[in-house]
Amino acid sequence: LILSEYGKLYFHRYWHYEQRLLSIINQRFNNHFGASTSEHNNSHATNKQIGEDQKQAVELSDRSTLSLISGGPGTGKTTTVLHILAHLIAQNIATPLTIALSTPTGKAAQRIHYSLSSGIISLNVSDAVKALIPTEAVTLHRLLGYKRNSSQFQHNRDNPLPFDVVIVDEASMLDLLMF
Repeated sequence: LILSEYGKLYFHRYWHYEQRLLSIINQRFNNHFGASTSEHNNSHATNKQIGEDQKQAVELSDRSTLSLISGGPGTGKTTTVLHILAHLIAQNIATPLTIALSTPTGKAAQRIHYSLSSGIISLNVSDAVKALIPTEAVTLHRLLGYKRNSSQFQHNRDNPLPFDVVIVDEASMLDLLMF
């Protein structure tokens, strides 16, 4: 057992998972891609279909290697993700990005598929960009290559996923081991 400096009692394994996650998050938030060009921001992030907070999220998404989007039901999280994907794809149309969509459950995968498919129709981007926006999601267990009867995955720190962008919907449903 570990007693933290804040008086919290942890099992060593979960304390270790939490410390590793904190380190990874800090590293990713501090690893910036560089400033976006105003041309890209003006052509894709200022779409009149989304609110100011969503526009800001789209603009910020290409400046960091980690973006977290939170909000209650119906606040536009999936719409924001759709616009972020359209923005990133439009920026990289010459050399398409590899993108993975993942969720904790199959039911959540169906929901994000439906939401993204419905949203693409009214998206104000070229047909080429629309065609490259993924809508099929897999469970995180499948994406990471869960090894039966263990707590191990095929993809991990030493064997990272082969994608440029990974979207994890419903991340609040994940436990520390999955993170």
